[in-house]
Amino acid sequence: MHLLSLLPLILTLTILTSAQKGTITLTLATSSDETATTLSLPFNTLFTPTAPAKGIAIHVSSGTNVPLAQDEITCQCFADAEGTQALGETFTNDFPGAELAQQEEPVQIGSILCSDRAGLEEHFTTKGVVKAAAAPPRSPLPSTTTTSSSAPPPPQRETSQPPPPPTAFLLFALSTDPSDDSSSQMPVPISGAALIPTTGNKRAGSVKLVSVTGMRDSDAKGVVCQAFGDEGGAKPLGVKAFGLEEEEEEGRVLDEEGDGGLRDVKAVGCVMLGDRRVGFGGMLGLVGSSE
Repeated sequence: MHLLSLLPLILTLTILTSAQKGTITLTLATSSDETATTLSLPFNTLFTPTAPAKGIAIHVSSGTNVPLAQDEITCQCFADAEGTQALGETFTNDFPGAELAQQEEPVQIGSILCSDRAGLEEHFTTKGVVKAAAAPPRSPLPSTTTTSSSAPPPPQRETSQPPPPPTAFLLFALSTDPSDDSSSQMPVPISGAALIPTTGNKRAGSVKLVSVTGMRDSDAKGVVCQAFGDEGGAKPLGVKAFGLEEEEEEGRVLDEEGDGGLRDVKAVGCVMLGDRRVGFGGMLGLVGSSE
């Protein structure tokens, strides 16, 4: 067969291979006090952490060069390196993700696979994996005997739960030492009129927006956030607002005009770009400068 006749097949294989070389970033909650760390792994490949990875919950933060929308990326943790013993349920970018332990003690992760749902189903079938058991349904109430004179109870009206509000997830780097990857994650409701006070240790060197839930990916790119050194929003940290399209992989440095040290973050706020309801101090100017 002539080499030129194989050229379309070679090009097709090259495109399909490159499409599978994406990278998935996961956020692993390592304890119940909001302490978290990040894991990066290849898309559609069983990944075994090189360093011990322990946690109580995990969810997808982002995907790079992946042929799927962010909310279509589906992952599964396993207790063993071969990917045969499911650990927790499958998870996506919905926060807080999959619970890995029923108690507050973190558990060891042996391997992780991130793919689409069809890819996970194929892995489960090939490896003979038994899926993690879902929470058992509630036991029905015991039946009661009624007399002919008693009226039947009125039917219960079903109430629909409102959808969760759009939420941004911020990841604070708690050290400026490159060898120290300690971090703390904080969910922030996307609002145009209120600041959210921080809780726990938020003395940080940088912060970045890792994911947005509750809205389309195209709308999520218009979300911007700002950290403040006071609860009233009068002392913005980091010069200007930041969003998902940040160029700095380490996030927005909070002390750009100083010595690059740690700063006390007292409040944060996240809004949609151009939202005229913005009410916390100086945010309109900061949003305008984030372009």
